[in-house]
Amino acid sequence: MKKNTYMLVLFAIFLGTMFLFPTPVHATDVWFWIPPPKDEQNLQRLHFPRLFTNPEQWNKGLNLLDTFVFSIESRSGVWEDAFLKNKVLPLLNARHINIALDSGNATWLTCRKGQGLRNLQTELDSIKRFYEIGGSVSHIWMQSSLSKPVIQHLRPNCPSYNIDQRIADILQYMKAIHREYPNIKIGLIDNPTTHITRHNAGLGDSYQTIYVKLMDTLKANGETLDFILEDTSSELAEGTISPGIMEYPQILALENFVRRELNIKFGLILTSYDVSTSYETYAKRVIRQARTYKQIGGRPDFYLVSYPGAYSGPAANLLPEDDPVGYPPTKYLLAIERIVKNTALPSDLNEDGKV
Repeated sequence: MKKNTYMLVLFAIFLGTMFLFPTPVHATDVWFWIPPPKDEQNLQRLHFPRLFTNPEQWNKGLNLLDTFVFSIESRSGVWEDAFLKNKVLPLLNARHINIALDSGNATWLTCRKGQGLRNLQTELDSIKRFYEIGGSVSHIWMQSSLSKPVIQHLRPNCPSYNIDQRIADILQYMKAIHREYPNIKIGLIDNPTTHITRHNAGLGDSYQTIYVKLMDTLKANGETLDFILEDTSSELAEGTISPGIMEYPQILALENFVRRELNIKFGLILTSYDVSTSYETYAKRVIRQARTYKQIGGRPDFYLVSYPGAYSGPAANLLPEDDPVGYPPTKYLLAIERIVKNTALPSDLNEDGKV
């Protein structure tokens, strides 16, 4: 067989395999987060356990959920060990739903001095106990460790807390976690608008430069970041506040940078700053946010759907997901899951919040 003919045959075989075994379509997961309670009387303490004592009331959402997120701060009080062992973990494990943890212990780690290290040890003890009662942790995210301003009472401890110091704290935290739990993947929540605003004012580097510096430092020390989760809002995305800073095109550019240049996963928080009006307003805005970002070509590795913990009005139940009148979080969670996973009903694509 001549060489040219041989090459043509190989090429034909290659084309055939492309049709038989096409490149897998990039899937987008959905994570659901319950923020930590604000105080002893917070109604989360009354309502959140109902998610696991009445799972039939959000069965559809559970079937589509990929990851449930707990906060380290709420491992006591709301989520007692016995309740986790007997109710929560059996349900999540049976549905093959991953468990992630929200941690603030990398943030201002050295600013907290000895207390920072004690907090980190408490977290390690909490994770150990989590495993002992039958759980496992797939991911941890570090809460805004690159962007959160230092709170007032810690400023004397680190008056010039710069990006290099923040990255050093991130590295120290990741090393501590991975010494005990090397298989846990660690990512970062970040607010890039902070970096953009400072950069535009000549006060700091661009988020691209900061992220590359972070990745390079981690790599040089044997660590790698699994994902960056963008902390934004529907108002920023739509340009109703801080126009031109982090609207949908800028979010898409950020996603492309994280996934293509940094070669790590990209997540997007679906939330609204304006939770002062009603749960209805919040639900409609986050549903619209998911729909709009998908329409412009956004394909994050995962979306984070969160309970609007900042809302100070009358409490809303978390259930049921098919509430015909109200807007419980499980209801808009299901609508978003259907939109993201291409199983949306016509009502999901509207802003009435019905599912």
